[in-house]
Formats: sequence, structure tokens, C-alpha cells
Amino acid sequence: MKKIISGILLFMVFTLSVSAEEDSRTLRSNTHIGIDVGYAPVSLPFPSTKSLSAYLILDPNWQIGFEYAWTTFGLKALSFELGAMEEDNYTIKARYFPNSNSFNWVFGYGRRDMTVKLASDFFDLVTNTYSMVASQTRTNYVQLGLSNQWQWQKGYVVTVDWLTVNIPVAAEVTTSASQYAKDATYRARIQDAEDILAWYPQAWVVEMKVGFAF
Repeated sequence: MKKIISGILLFMVFTLSVSAEEDSRTLRSNTHIGIDVGYAPVSLPFPSTKSLSAYLILDPNWQIGFEYAWTTFGLKALSFELGAMEEDNYTIKARYFPNSNSFNWVFGYGRRDMTVKLASDFFDLVTNTYSMVASQTRTNYVQLGLSNQWQWQKGYVVTVDWLTVNIPVAAEVTTSASQYAKDATYRARIQDAEDILAWYPQAWVVEMKVGFAF
């Protein structure tokens, strides 16, 4: 089903981009603020990332703004089971259009906050409740990407971020669930898992955004 939805969205983006105003660059010079909502069905390592963005259009070559992206999921990944996870990304980002109509480079700096509940069999649930055993991590990252953005006379904007990568530069485990482990072996496994979760890079592939500029 996700592949079907992704295919439909890509077809819509292609159709809209073909019918878009040819001179998006000129239209950018006549607008100052933009907002959009986005969806990346193929985001790694955790799929189905959503986003909200607001940005300033400084001139036809530059945009700068803020993006909030989030993912909530429960899955088995990275050789250990996650009971549930919530991932929140806050990014100050810029777009540079190198004298182009729609193509742009994306770069920025951001913070990822993650709350994870590992599988219940890691923990001593005789003296603790499962709701208490969440791990929390905080990661600072550099963001790089490439994108196309098309704009229409009435202010409608369609953006496709073909590839966005978040590269960790600093990370910490702010709350460790290892204190609730069954024994020393499980405590070490939990700490290893938390270190991986704090330092993993992210990749969003073909994130599709629709919005408005004015």
C-alpha cells in the first residue's frame, strides 16, 4: 500500500511540475515567506516521516527557515526490537538555488530528540512498570541535501527533496533505561542500543512537500 501511495504522489508531483510556471525564479523574487507540509515515505532507518516548515525567501537564490519533522513507529530494527519510538527533528535549514529555476542545494543544522521503549523482555518488570523504562537520546546533526522547488503565479509551491541526509556531530543519552534491566548482561545490551540510537545517521528519500508562498 505504501508503494502505491508513493507512486501516486510521485505521479502528481511530476504532473504538477510539468504544468508549473516556467520561471519559478522570477516568482521567488516577488514573494517573501513560505510554508509547507511534507511526507517522506522512504525515510531511513525509520519510515514515514512527516514535516512542517516555514521559511523566508531572501532573494531568488536563497531561502532560510525552520523545519520540524517527526516519526512515530514500533518495529524491529538494528538487530534489536523496539517496542515503540518517537523521533523529533528540529532543523534550521537553508536552500541555495545556484542561478537555477528550481534546482537547489539544502543544508542546515539541527537537533534530534528521540524517545524509545526497547522490548519488554529486556527489563525487570516485577519491580518496575513498562511505562517507566523509556530511553531518551539527543543528537546534533549537520543536514545536506538536493532538491527541486516549483512555484506558481498564485503562490502554490511544490518541493521534492530528492535526498536529505542528517549526519550526527554530537550525541548523548539523556535518560537511560539500563537502570531497569533484568541483569548486567541486559544492562550492557540496553546501553549499546542507546549508543546506536544516539549516533545513527538519517536519510530521507523523495520527501514531497506542498505549500504556499506570499
